[in-house]
Amino acid sequence: KRHLPFFDSLLVVDPDEFVVPECWNISIPSVLGALLPEEDTAPAVGMRDFGRPQTLNNGVALIKNTPRGRFFLDLLLDKAAWMQTIEKDQGAFDESVLEILGFEARARGEVPYDSSCSRYLFPNYLGHHEIARYAMCWWDASEKHGGPFGSRVSETIRFADPRIADINHVVGARGIEEAAVLHHFAGRTKDWDRMLTLFGMSR
Repeated sequence: KRHLPFFDSLLVVDPDEFVVPECWNISIPSVLGALLPEEDTAPAVGMRDFGRPQTLNNGVALIKNTPRGRFFLDLLLDKAAWMQTIEKDQGAFDESVLEILGFEARARGEVPYDSSCSRYLFPNYLGHHEIARYAMCWWDASEKHGGPFGSRVSETIRFADPRIADINHVVGARGIEEAAVLHHFAGRTKDWDRMLTLFGMSR
């Protein structure tokens, strides 16, 4: 937050992301809307869109230095300070996205988001996070208030369709077989040697 006032926008990227060498000529900020006209109607936040059954992830996000961009960041940081939410900033980011979609729905005269997914941000009575239940709730709420995956409508958030340019592909069982601009080796444990070898590098 202290850096945003000095720039038109900030691109926030997790350090375990690798750019596919063939994609160095693709502008990730452009994919996320950084070069759109600085108007009141231009999106202030850019993120990869996530559809079923993809893992929600905020490893790549663009935030503009505009009133709506700063408002989104405040929503995110307020919730990041909550105790024991899913992956701390991840749950806070996802819930802030739903809140923005809900505000816009209310402005259109539609039923707003009722924070129904927020209960899954926290551990259940056994002390376990139910990440899958939150994701399922997020998919339902985002479709209700923003439209279907790949064609969501929002004045504040630009949802980049990964079928066009995937700028945050969370590496799973299929490894890096999925076409992507950025591969994200998310998670707490890292096999750095394997990660570097996949891209023709050594440690």
